[in-house]
Amino acid sequence: MKLRHESLLPLPRDRVVALFTDATLRPRWQPGLRAYRAIDGVPGAPGARAELVVQLGGRPVVMIETVLEQSAPDRFVASYAAEGVVNVVHNRFVGAGDATAWVVESELALPPLLLLMGPLLAPVFRQQFDGMVAGFRDLVASHAPGNPPAADAD
Repeated sequence: MKLRHESLLPLPRDRVVALFTDATLRPRWQPGLRAYRAIDGVPGAPGARAELVVQLGGRPVVMIETVLEQSAPDRFVASYAAEGVVNVVHNRFVGAGDATAWVVESELALPPLLLLMGPLLAPVFRQQFDGMVAGFRDLVASHAPGNPPAADAD
């Protein structure tokens, strides 16, 4: 299953990437994120691994995040593996003056036994993806000029 979204975000690329890579902000834009713990490597660097606990479909799911590519400020690619399911997420950030074009693509690979359940699982994965996209757009908008300062603004 593949999902894709494009947004024009109201901040310069360096600021958008800083918000995206700040692990302390993840709970604000990643729906259901309950815990994040670095396991291996330098957080955010290629090869780094982290354990995430996410509330998904009404139950906690432990995921292992592996950073596949970190080409700041242009790209960030990571895989998320849980219970035989692997989701590879590609994020691209293209500067557009005082704004940033953000393209996020998610490719979900299901193990053979879950392929039959794909149509039933699709709404859960779509809801998680849409929630993440909306959460990040809202986070960026809260830091845009003209908005009241966010509690975590620097």
